[in-house]
Amino acid sequence: MMMLGTSARVCRPLAFRLGGSVRFASHEVTSVADVRKGMIYKHNDIYKECTNWHCQKTGRGAATYQLTHIVLSNGTTKQDNFSGSTRVSKIEPDRRFLEVTFIDKETDPKNPVVHLVDEDFDEVTIPLEKFNAMSTVKVSDGCKVTLYTDGDELVKLVITEAGGKKVT
Repeated sequence: MMMLGTSARVCRPLAFRLGGSVRFASHEVTSVADVRKGMIYKHNDIYKECTNWHCQKTGRGAATYQLTHIVLSNGTTKQDNFSGSTRVSKIEPDRRFLEVTFIDKETDPKNPVVHLVDEDFDEVTIPLEKFNAMSTVKVSDGCKVTLYTDGDELVKLVITEAGGKKVT
């Protein structure tokens, strides 16, 4: 089992255990001037998704960049100001498409766990609190979820379908 963050588990695919091919998230150190809307980047060990980018420059002075972003761990919107020479780590996370099988509230009532499976029936367990922090849609049995990971770290959760209806 592979751990995601502090308390989520993922079963490793058979291909990985046998030395086959495995997906890997890509990292690229890039200038803040190259960050655009929709990109996921890591700054100060926090995963952020850029929602707005603005270059501010007056005359011959140095350019500053204002990035409005969503902190992916809790969903809050914030703004960072960077100088022109700042570099951040641009992330292309792995993407897995999962379906919620059930929510286990009986084993530990204080910390319920969501059980999901992918198309190969590899099981993933994620604490319910991660869904509440990263999504505004209520998670239920049968929901379709897109899971973004960077190695063993959980980057982003997106509920794409809930109750048979697509979520936008």
